[in-house]
Amino acid sequence: MAAQDCELVTVTGNHRRLLQRSEPGCPHLSVRRILHHGLSSAVLNSLESFIKFELLGSINHVEEILMIDIPDSHQDLLQSPVATFATIGPDGRPQLSEVWFLYENGSIAISLNTGRQKAKNLMARPQCCLFILDLADPQRYLEVRGDAEVTPDDGSFAERVGKKYETNLRAYDHPGDERVVVRIVPQRVNAVDMRG
Repeated sequence: MAAQDCELVTVTGNHRRLLQRSEPGCPHLSVRRILHHGLSSAVLNSLESFIKFELLGSINHVEEILMIDIPDSHQDLLQSPVATFATIGPDGRPQLSEVWFLYENGSIAISLNTGRQKAKNLMARPQCCLFILDLADPQRYLEVRGDAEVTPDDGSFAERVGKKYETNLRAYDHPGDERVVVRIVPQRVNAVDMRG
């Protein structure tokens, strides 16, 4: 049976739910919870209950993902070629490096291999920060502070990042390295323009 997607978005302030029905008329739904920074557990629980029992009835899967609110004034920076990524090293001090990244489906993600210090840092401490400077006008920048969600990559995400940068990311890996997807779950977003 061919799957056809239809979406219903409910908005309460800055909080959204994206409900994806695998087939029109089918009672079994896959619900993806789209979290915005600052979402309180009370609001989350009330929305979840409303969606489950008032709107949908039968749900067979709930997956939490993330969507980041970026002001229109700084959306262009999401297409920047590089960003500065900060993690916390084993000695408790910050470690910063330039990274390639991909902005898709409302989230920012990075492809890392498990041999990199950044990946090891995130496994121990998920706190991180992504900083994107406007290279044409350094008075503008975007800062996303949050926690990293690290998941195994079957190769498809690394391929998408490689397509953006016209390279094969696996060529940078050493024997035994595995690729992971690092998605930033935002706690705070700062979109700054110091030009006044």
